[in-house]
Amino acid sequence: MREKLGLRGASLVVLDDVGDVVLLRPFEADEETLRILRKRFKKTGATMARVNEIVERERAKLWKETAHDFR
Repeated sequence: MREKLGLRGASLVVLDDVGDVVLLRPFEADEETLRILRKRFKKTGATMARVNEIVERERAKLWKETAHDFR
């Protein structure tokens, strides 16, 4: 999927809730918007490792809550 969308390891993505489907797409922003986002992210003191840890934890939690629909 990364290859198909042209995503790199540090690429940002947007998840859109479209009814019963989640749409994943590359985040596209101008350089000024990216500069602001990077600055705000840096101010939080969170590392990419910590953000990834939170995302993985929430992903696992969501999977447990919704996986029964796929059986």
